[in-house]
Amino acid sequence: MSVINNSQDGSNPASIQKSSIDEAAKVGEDFVRLYYKTIEQRPHRVYLLYLESAVVIWDGNPHVGTSVVQKLFEDLPPMTFSIVSMDAQPLSTIAVGQQKSFLVNVGGSYRISGSGSKSFSQTFVVTAEEGKWKVASDLFRTQDSPNQVVM
Repeated sequence: MSVINNSQDGSNPASIQKSSIDEAAKVGEDFVRLYYKTIEQRPHRVYLLYLESAVVIWDGNPHVGTSVVQKLFEDLPPMTFSIVSMDAQPLSTIAVGQQKSFLVNVGGSYRISGSGSKSFSQTFVVTAEEGKWKVASDLFRTQDSPNQVVM
């Protein structure tokens, strides 16, 4: 098994990898802050954070394309989020070619007015488009309590 050096300029691959990981963390933090602020304060505008071809799976239900994603967020009841974890990593050029993209994983809880809080996990693939980070893929899942899990 050989190590493949994707560096075009002969730079140290370890420093390139560290730089990419640091960038992913920064992009992840900034994106998560913007995303959850928007979904709480201006849910009718969340769809603007998505690519036109974006795929959203929300609690097992697929939503494809910005008009469908827009309707999803407009139809959700008002929600507040508490984020307890966020991890981000660069996606390999083997998977996405030269398109700079990151995988962002979020965990926390949300509350709908008048009900208790529920835990959730959310995974995004964000990619650069015209100088902005856009969601290419979004997987949101409410975490059921252990006695409700279906196997």
